[in-house]
Amino acid sequence: MMSDGMDPADRLPVVHEPARESLVDLFKRLIDDIVTLVRSELRLAKNEVAASVAEALGSIAAIAVGGALALVATSCLLVAGIAALADHVGLIGATLIFAGVLGVAAIVLIAGGIAKLRRLDLAPRRAAANLKIDADVLKGD
Repeated sequence: MMSDGMDPADRLPVVHEPARESLVDLFKRLIDDIVTLVRSELRLAKNEVAASVAEALGSIAAIAVGGALALVATSCLLVAGIAALADHVGLIGATLIFAGVLGVAAIVLIAGGIAKLRRLDLAPRRAAANLKIDADVLKGD
């Protein structure tokens, strides 16, 4: 059986009677818990907004890169038009292919960035919902 010489009753956990808290202590603890809850919800709202803003910046960057590529594509088309008028050689074909590829890439980037911005919701919906639930609980609804 047990060879360590201890009585099995000595191994049982000690159960303490719960301390009786005063109404004032309970009220203070309730206020502290409410303050902690509100701070947590505000932190959640801040994090949601920061994540949305970061996503918006990524979409804006895609639009900017797409716009830059569109500018290069337009420049290439202008150079191709000038080259076509200057001398009718193979330089035009290469320039038009390059401009076409850049133009397609620009359209894809700009359209993708605009689509992402339209879907983006900057409002901290989860935090607002949680705060409403917390308010309802505190009101007793």
